Amino acid sequence: MGLGSTGAASASATKRKRYGGRHSHNRRIEIQTARLARIQRASDVFEKMSADGKSLSESKLEAFISEVMKVPKNELRQEAVQLVTDMLRNSNQGTGKSTSKLHSKDAVLRAIEKYGEYIKESEKIDNLFLKFDYNKDGELSRKELRNALEEHERKNHRFSNGVTIVLFVEEEDIDFILQQSDANKNGKISRNEVLPAIAAWEELASMKVEENNDGCACSIM
Repeated sequence: MGLGSTGAASASATKRKRYGGRHSHNRRIEIQTARLARIQRASDVFEKMSADGKSLSESKLEAFISEVMKVPKNELRQEAVQLVTDMLRNSNQGTGKSTSKLHSKDAVLRAIEKYGEYIKESEKIDNLFLKFDYNKDGELSRKELRNALEEHERKNHRFSNGVTIVLFVEEEDIDFILQQSDANKNGKISRNEVLPAIAAWEELASMKVEENNDGCACSIM
């Protein structure tokens, strides 16, 4: 009976695995198709709004986002608009055009994806601020950011060589995150800077996991 039960369970698990595989594959195709359609729409809107077909004035950015995302301008999430603006300005800094109010097509098409990403994660961001923005000033201080990341790590254990580990968030990590994501350089993280901040932490976390065998700042569970 024991062998029979195991065999049945194994067959059932294989079924679920195969179904999950097909389902995941189909879902990936759906996501990719939707993304390509969104990029094509953004490209079409860019061509319509650009004066020269190569760049878009920052003054037209809200109208561009509104038309691409099919959301009235007065209903746009301003923190998400600011995230897109910050990304474009940072892109210009990399080309030596930090004061330019004109943004290339490639940069604009990459940045518009961040608006959708912010909207998708907006509920999590709202909850994060509700819990960790202790003084309710609309920004996360170093301490508030560190507390938020530490809870994130407690809830989302990572694995190294088959062993569960919990990463520590150190002061130098906060320095790096602010350097990478604090667009206005005020030493705090605003709502539009949360996604870049999390991306910076994930970059650090990957490095810490890789260095685990050499004794990184983590705890083995």
